[in-house]
Amino acid sequence: MTNRSLDPAYTENGSVLIYIFMAIALFAALSFAVANIMSSGTGDPNREVMQLQSTDVIQYADSLKRAVHGMQIRGVEDSRISFESPTLSGYAPHASCSSDDCRVFRPAGGGASYIPPPADWLDTAGEGDALYGRWFFPAGVCVQDIGSGGAGCEIDSTDNEELVAILPWVRRDLCIQLNDRLGVVNPAGNPPNATGAAWPAGNTPFTGTFSEDAIIARPGDMAGCLRGNGTPPNNSYFFYRVLLAR
Repeated sequence: MTNRSLDPAYTENGSVLIYIFMAIALFAALSFAVANIMSSGTGDPNREVMQLQSTDVIQYADSLKRAVHGMQIRGVEDSRISFESPTLSGYAPHASCSSDDCRVFRPAGGGASYIPPPADWLDTAGEGDALYGRWFFPAGVCVQDIGSGGAGCEIDSTDNEELVAILPWVRRDLCIQLNDRLGVVNPAGNPPNATGAAWPAGNTPFTGTFSEDAIIARPGDMAGCLRGNGTPPNNSYFFYRVLLAR
């Protein structure tokens, strides 16, 4: 009678079976892990892109605010501030600013760089608009309850208009994401409506003189993204950031 426990061939076959079972078990475990990763994923890739874009918008606007704040600390008066830049039309040198210390986009001034917004931040429906694809620094906008101006600050005959950076024609989905990041409520999942013209209808840029023209009626909000109501057009969206409260 053959003693199988001592048979080398039998022992070898048994070892092979053990390795096969181990391989099957490892493959099953790996398949389960891969399936779990695929099912959980890393989130909506479009949302992740919007999160990155919203971060870029906010960080750039904040860099402009820091630039203006630094100029104020060095004693540059409000009326001397200039947004003149070789790559931004409409902000030609004005009489109150004759040196680089008062220019936001100069190393000796604010030290900021003017960077046009990337196309993928914007709604292509606005491509024919004069403000499409650029940041806008209006002359006549007050933001309610930010500086000294309250409700009606656009018609109160008081010099209380803000310096504001505005990005027109923001995509709606990005607008919503910006508000989520800023803690601004999106009513029923939609960006808040502007209550009227958010800046002068003629797109008057700030060149040293403030004027009474328009109000962004968002009490206490230094930044946000709103749906247009006249200027800008209805069904368009714009982001704003107060650079200097007055």
